[in-house]
Amino acid sequence: MKTLTINLPEDFEKEKVLLSIAGQLYQQGALSAKQATDLAGGTMNELVYSTLSDDDPLKSMISSPSDNTLSFEDRAENLKKSSSIKV
Repeated sequence: MKTLTINLPEDFEKEKVLLSIAGQLYQQGALSAKQATDLAGGTMNELVYSTLSDDDPLKSMISSPSDNTLSFEDRAENLKKSSSIKV
């Protein structure tokens, strides 16, 4: 395994930077999903959510993964109710 050291300005949040890097490497196929989530120190939901652009309609349809008040089933139900997709 290789080690990379990055000096970040004080106003950067380490977690967000790692999530961004991991997301980009995952999208490029350089890391597996497990490797990317391990690097980011988060969940796959957080990784996928972070890779969506702010104007992506999917991002507006789902709540932030940091909102832990809803279960996966509740999120799916809310998504079905708010969309025209029939499941």
